[in-house]
Amino acid sequence: LFFFVALALSVGTGLGFRSADQSHLAFSHEALTDIAPHPYDPLKLLAASEKEVYLREGNQNWRKLISSPGGSASFQKLIAHSNLPEKIFLLTGEGVIETNLKGAPPQWIFREANPKKNRVYSFAIHPDDPKRLYVGTERGLFRSPDGGKSWLEPFEWPENQPIEFVSFLTSPSPPLLLGTHRELFFAKDEEDPFESGFSLPLSSL
Repeated sequence: LFFFVALALSVGTGLGFRSADQSHLAFSHEALTDIAPHPYDPLKLLAASEKEVYLREGNQNWRKLISSPGGSASFQKLIAHSNLPEKIFLLTGEGVIETNLKGAPPQWIFREANPKKNRVYSFAIHPDDPKRLYVGTERGLFRSPDGGKSWLEPFEWPENQPIEFVSFLTSPSPPLLLGTHRELFFAKDEEDPFESGFSLPLSSL
């Protein structure tokens, strides 16, 4: 990850980076966990450490956008999407945090009472309806029809198969894709049964 970040910072001429650029991220003791393009401005870039999110605007220095709301949760993945251009979603082992590009106080929109038994792995926004959010966990796929205000119980899902990614294919009716460590599932609609579309042979694991 550090190699790709260094590469992005050194060759991203569109962002105004130079190999000798001293406008670096000051993480202190924290680890860099994820980077993401700005949802609507190609001259900006977002980066997350374990406890903070930073924003770089063109040739300017990085500035801290938000800090963790506290507790043991560390930022593991940063989600910025053009369908919700002002919002940022941060995945942690305990749940999902929402904030915005203006540095609003972060708030939990998805959090399990016992996160040790239901770790969050993935997150997606429906391409046609940004109020429909999806969280992939160890127990299955949680869905929100109202932007995270409420969540439906997950449908029946095979045990010991955490949903490590959630995505959509581009089509007139985007099919939903779910991935585990060895198998890909798809459904034409989220209410339809999921079918296995690809799986790795056990000998390859």
